[in-house]
Amino acid sequence: MGWFKKSIFFMLVLMMGIVLMPFYAKAAAPKQILIGTLYASSGPFATSSTSQYHGLEFWVNQV
Repeated sequence: MGWFKKSIFFMLVLMMGIVLMPFYAKAAAPKQILIGTLYASSGPFATSSTSQYHGLEFWVNQV
């Protein structure tokens, strides 16, 4: 009968966790989200990377 008591205890702990979960304080959402990017400004990948960087600048200005 030991496993029965353990399973009842587990179910009670699980139910308490579910009931108490909404009462925990949620972190406030940040007012600004930072998005980073990597691009090559020199080297063999600079030609394609520069146009991608300009596209990202355009996107940032539109949003």
